[in-house]
Amino acid sequence: MWPYQIFHRARLSYQKDDWLWGQTFYQFSISTQTGIKMHTNAELKRIAQDFFDQIWNQSDESAIDRFIAEDASGNDPQFGIGRESFREQWKNWRIGFPDLNFAVQELIADSETSTVVTRWILTGTHSGEFWGAAATGNRIEVDGVSIDRISNGMVVSGFDAWDSVVLRRQIGLLAAD
Repeated sequence: MWPYQIFHRARLSYQKDDWLWGQTFYQFSISTQTGIKMHTNAELKRIAQDFFDQIWNQSDESAIDRFIAEDASGNDPQFGIGRESFREQWKNWRIGFPDLNFAVQELIADSETSTVVTRWILTGTHSGEFWGAAATGNRIEVDGVSIDRISNGMVVSGFDAWDSVVLRRQIGLLAAD
């Protein structure tokens, strides 16, 4: 593996070919990407932890510029594409839940794919309008997982999985079972 300080990433691949009277030959190729900082697993975990701590738990809007790539994408169409779409949704969450907190439970990183998986518990108090629901004062608690790809210290793509039905019930948008 290349040292993480190197700003050049290379991936070696090979293909096995059986031909010419049963002889085995290997074809090697190298693909490269330049300008990408390789992160160790420990660095990926630190970036993910800092992302949740600074953006969400400390409510530091300026951290969005440090951790979200300008053209970041995700699986949630409500968050849109890019840093500024993320910022607008972040503001909505902060209005609805001023004491919002993501308690990180587990971090799993893969430096080969620049991916980090974060298992978290979201808590807060519904103190402002959110998703059309007036403040209820209800405490919320929702489990979730984020899978983020990191490039040069910033989230470039993310996938979040959490139960929005639980949240909707907790803030009174859906009847409790």
